Amino acid sequence: MSRIFTFITALLTAAALHAATDIPADTVITVRNPDNITITSTDGKTAVSIRGSRNNPKFNYLYEIEADSTIDNEFGALSLSLPFSSAPERPARHGKHEILAFRDMQVGLSIPGNAPHGLGKGWEIGIMRIVAYSYTAPNRKSSFSFGVGAMYRQWHLTNGYTLAGEGDALVFLPPVEGMTDQKATIKSASITVPIVYTQRLRHTFGFSLGVAANFNVCTKASSAYTDGNIRYSRSIDGLHQRILTPDFFLTIGSINNIGIYAKYSPVKFMKRIYGPQFTNFTIGLSLGF
Repeated sequence: MSRIFTFITALLTAAALHAATDIPADTVITVRNPDNITITSTDGKTAVSIRGSRNNPKFNYLYEIEADSTIDNEFGALSLSLPFSSAPERPARHGKHEILAFRDMQVGLSIPGNAPHGLGKGWEIGIMRIVAYSYTAPNRKSSFSFGVGAMYRQWHLTNGYTLAGEGDALVFLPPVEGMTDQKATIKSASITVPIVYTQRLRHTFGFSLGVAANFNVCTKASSAYTDGNIRYSRSIDGLHQRILTPDFFLTIGSINNIGIYAKYSPVKFMKRIYGPQFTNFTIGLSLGF
């Protein structure tokens, strides 16, 4: 009985070996002297990662095989990555769509350009994207967004100048003898619609650049001075600012954290003959850009 069992076992072993030899060898790649070989198996997928070799220290190779019911063969689905100089990393197959909120909170120093004598520096504060739609590319390094935000700006007069309204125009008044403690300000609030491109360069470091359309909805001016023992002040409404002005901007720093931004407004803020003609340049800090 034991001889029959031994014979049957030997016969089955021989048949299995013969069947194995009928399957042709599948050599995908041959690597000599690799620096590192990593084999991982998760969720039915096995991956072999090879990094470096004596012949080519930048060699990187990734071989993956996984079961896929949609492919009718006994070896499953094959995903093959040929050698590249960068680390083997599979990008996402699809981009990412998001709704962002409270991004690009900005505060900066405004510097008027080609300004009339008496107009000095100012400041701005606002949120570039209170709400925005964003699309991130499959490589997760570049993104595009557009949204809606709000900005507030002020410019201050210097050298003792004050402001006054002459008809529909805003004019600068030079200092007069006896006047002291002069203060004058131009203020503007706007709704902004930015279009932003963001690029990661390394880890979280990167930059954003784009253009913002500013809809200037409210502009006012105020002026005050002391003459003798009397303090005079006036507020000037109904100014003729341009309804739409563009800003071109660049932000560099840690994406989604903090960065330094520069902004240029090439279109003059006030309509011609209705107020001082000047462009504007701003530099400041941006949070969550």
